[in-house]
Amino acid sequence: MAQKINPTSLRLGTTQIWNVFFQNYGKSYHVYFKILYKHLRILEVLNQIYLKKNIIIDHKNIWYSKNQVFLNIYYTNFLFSSKINYLLFLKVISQIIFKSYLTGGTTRFYLQSKWFTTANLIGAYAQYLLNNLGSPKKLLWNICTLLQTHLNSYKISYSKNGPICIALKGFKIRIVGRFDNSKNQMSKSIEQYIGVLPLVCLNSHVEFLNKEIYTKLGVCSLQIWLFYKIY
Repeated sequence: MAQKINPTSLRLGTTQIWNVFFQNYGKSYHVYFKILYKHLRILEVLNQIYLKKNIIIDHKNIWYSKNQVFLNIYYTNFLFSSKINYLLFLKVISQIIFKSYLTGGTTRFYLQSKWFTTANLIGAYAQYLLNNLGSPKKLLWNICTLLQTHLNSYKISYSKNGPICIALKGFKIRIVGRFDNSKNQMSKSIEQYIGVLPLVCLNSHVEFLNKEIYTKLGVCSLQIWLFYKIY
């Protein structure tokens, strides 16, 4: 039986929840298209700011209530140093929200204490390592070493039935692209996996990330699977 590359879709509605959904109740989709466009636009601008300031962000939540925009940002202190003007950063984000939605907004920052068991933060850490190490093979070794030391670590996540306790039981990392400056123009693939990898088991939690990382030799594709056991 063929296995899905992205196993999250297999678990939507059973153990894992949707990131975004709209209910139009028979109304026109035109208003929702405008909301979604502004939503994606502001996230793209914020991502550019994070890259410029070297801030590692896990995920962001945006919701709207009574003509107000509320933004929650979950970050790690791995690169969030005192050199960043926190108040100025909040002011810039507020200006972006006002220009996009023509309304006020509230921004809150939350520190992720266990960033090493989150696929998004591991992907951002991989980009940081690549910029400093320059070798995808060294990048793969560093990430695998880090995750291996944190196997069986617990964290709280959200599911269809509310908060759950999960533990990291295995991971798989794959990098596809050109790794060395050789005459062979074909891309190569390297991967490493450790622990339990229940891709088709519904009674589990999986985090998946497909990220493009940029090197001197071109664009590489980084894929990360984190497999958790639900308690």
